[in-house]
Amino acid sequence: MSEIAQFGETIGVIRGSHESWYDFAACTAPDVNPDWWFPRQGANRDRDRAKAICHSCPVKYECTLKAVKDKEQSGIFGELDVKGRRRWDQEKKAG
Repeated sequence: MSEIAQFGETIGVIRGSHESWYDFAACTAPDVNPDWWFPRQGANRDRDRAKAICHSCPVKYECTLKAVKDKEQSGIFGELDVKGRRRWDQEKKAG
């Protein structure tokens, strides 16, 4: 099991069921621009900002899992773009 999967499982045990994982998302900070997670073509600076914030986010696993489950076709979720999420999902299914 990857480190990120283990972290996600641990985080789920630590938190109470009354709290949403989204409450802990780094992207919800007041000084963060939500548009960074849906950068326009060629907006590498915005994409890089989003990925940097995701990198240390305590709910990166949950975010990625939800994006894969919901079949998100755009945006950055859990530090991954669409191609990255597809690869992540394939690796997760392969074990």
